[in-house]
Amino acid sequence: MIQLLLGHYVPQDGQILLDGVDLTKLSRSYVRSVCSIVSQSPAIFDATVIENLLYGADGNPNMEDVKAACIAAGIDEVISQLPGGYDCHIRDDRLSGGQRARLALARALLSPRPVTVLDEPTAALDKESECHISRALDQLVSRKGGTIVMVAHRLSTVVRFDNIAAIYRGRVLEQGRHDELLEKGGYYAHLWSLQG
Repeated sequence: MIQLLLGHYVPQDGQILLDGVDLTKLSRSYVRSVCSIVSQSPAIFDATVIENLLYGADGNPNMEDVKAACIAAGIDEVISQLPGGYDCHIRDDRLSGGQRARLALARALLSPRPVTVLDEPTAALDKESECHISRALDQLVSRKGGTIVMVAHRLSTVVRFDNIAAIYRGRVLEQGRHDELLEKGGYYAHLWSLQG
């Protein structure tokens, strides 16, 4: 689904619309310029923390904005403990999986795009990291004027979304808000009861 949304694959049937325009009519560079992506294995570059945070940022965010995004994503305290803080040179192996995910979410908060794609941002995280990421997701969701597409197996991360699509074997079985889907007692409700 994410590969289709990003234009890596062309739908065999139907179409994907971005602001009412068929995605196949838009250039890949345009689609990438309006999408912010947080994957389950976010890229951390061999650079300073601040350079990693500002990678792809719109404009020139000031340090106050950077700190606010990092606090919202629950990564500021971790950064502050690194030698040199935001100027610390890091590589992928310097941060845990949860810390990399939080850094990627801070990056997304710093560069709000019309579409934010989250691919399992809480996959394989401990409860503390999941809690920090849930708070950062609240920040993303509360932003006005954007769309968030999130793939998740942990249903607790999607309860706040306006439209949840329960997909099984490539087909949307049902969709709606969390409470509506629970009330239906269908596939989503079954999955929810298993995670309860």
